[in-house]
Amino acid sequence: MAGEVLYSSVKFPQENKGRKAADQTSIGDGNDVTYAAVKFEEAPSAQKKGKESDVACAAVKFSEAPCDQQQETSIGTSVVGTLKGVPHCPQEWDLSSGKCYYFSTNTMNWSSSHENCTSMGGDLVIIETVEEQRFLSEKTKQILNNTGLNTNEQMSHWIGLTDVVKEEDWRWVDNRTLNSTVYWATRQHDGGKEPDVFSQKDPSGEDCAHLLPVKNNTMNIWYDASCSSQFKRICETTPQLL
Repeated sequence: MAGEVLYSSVKFPQENKGRKAADQTSIGDGNDVTYAAVKFEEAPSAQKKGKESDVACAAVKFSEAPCDQQQETSIGTSVVGTLKGVPHCPQEWDLSSGKCYYFSTNTMNWSSSHENCTSMGGDLVIIETVEEQRFLSEKTKQILNNTGLNTNEQMSHWIGLTDVVKEEDWRWVDNRTLNSTVYWATRQHDGGKEPDVFSQKDPSGEDCAHLLPVKNNTMNIWYDASCSSQFKRICETTPQLL
């Protein structure tokens, strides 16, 4: 059976050494190569040597691994394969709960932010779960704490939500209707609830949403603003599987 490759997923007790361990593994003829997904622990300095036809064994632990995610190792020659099915994000993107996120360092208006995200193969973030909301809030707070920024304009990040087509009909960039209002903030200066219809800065109103991270609050941090405002942005995309 020349050229045949045998795979195994086995676990040897550490005390099995030398010939005793070798006897428990299927060894083919001179042309066979036995492969396994292995994890090597520190081997004893003295290893029992057998006859010329024996296989010298170290103290090893074979961990169970699916065949499509094995790292392949042969005696005398190391062949390491790429793990399959592992989510991978582009450089400078963060992986969380099955999505990749990009947190910009520069500012743009909402429309330019949307175009920038799509040019990178994603879009402005669509927030779908409480866990995602908390992650984005904590991540933006961490970034801002590290940079020392402290104004609303410096801390705000555009998200993929707008009512520019129809007032008070808030929709995500994939045209899904917003089905929850729990993340809208309460304004500190007047106690009013966002979003509001405020047109003193921009006659067209405040038709684009952004999140503004604040201390001790990860939930109620959405605000509406003029789409011409210059804020940072959060893009998202689907991770690739290697």
